[in-house]
Amino acid sequence: VLYSFLPHKEVRFIFPALPIFNMVSGVAIAKIERYSLKSNFGKAFLLMTILGLLLSFFVACLFLLISKKNYPGGWGLLYTNEHILNRQNQDPDMNLIDLVHIGTYAAMTGVTRYLQLPIESGVAYSKVEDEHIRMAVCAINSPFTYAIMDKEYYSKLSKQCNANGYETLRIFGGEPKLRLNGKTIIKIELEPVLFILHRNISLRQRYLESLKNKDEGE
Repeated sequence: VLYSFLPHKEVRFIFPALPIFNMVSGVAIAKIERYSLKSNFGKAFLLMTILGLLLSFFVACLFLLISKKNYPGGWGLLYTNEHILNRQNQDPDMNLIDLVHIGTYAAMTGVTRYLQLPIESGVAYSKVEDEHIRMAVCAINSPFTYAIMDKEYYSKLSKQCNANGYETLRIFGGEPKLRLNGKTIIKIELEPVLFILHRNISLRQRYLESLKNKDEGE
């Protein structure tokens, strides 16, 4: 059961060696403890062993926290699904099939079929990597109601997306880096890497009305 929670299963290759490592480590620690009281060097070595174990535990917890930030695609898809379900609950009579575009970066960082909603819920997903389709995600005749877009394409298409009624719901960070905040506090910094977009019909209508008013004013 615990093994199923691992996002990556490569660690299974070292599982056969773990009992041997634990046995050797246990023997070494037992000998250190047995001889530690006989000399000051032994006591110091025992203290260093304990500190080493505590440091190893701290580093493991730190890297576990960092690795959790390496899957913005998965978090982005969960957020998108939640937004779709909330919108459907608010307007259950809306007969609309939501089509979600999943960008390449999102697909590489945590998006799986297990996170996708069933087709019966009125949601479909697309991972097509064709350049023409990706550049037309926010087009006026685009079939996508949601888009999980990486920063490269967002920088290219943000103006078009805004003009065609797509609003940025949330930005997810990734590519974590450790920084020292001051002298003692370690801070995890994230770069904005994923943008969750949703086509808002009212925004599109307001944009067209503003263009119409502008033309009439001229």
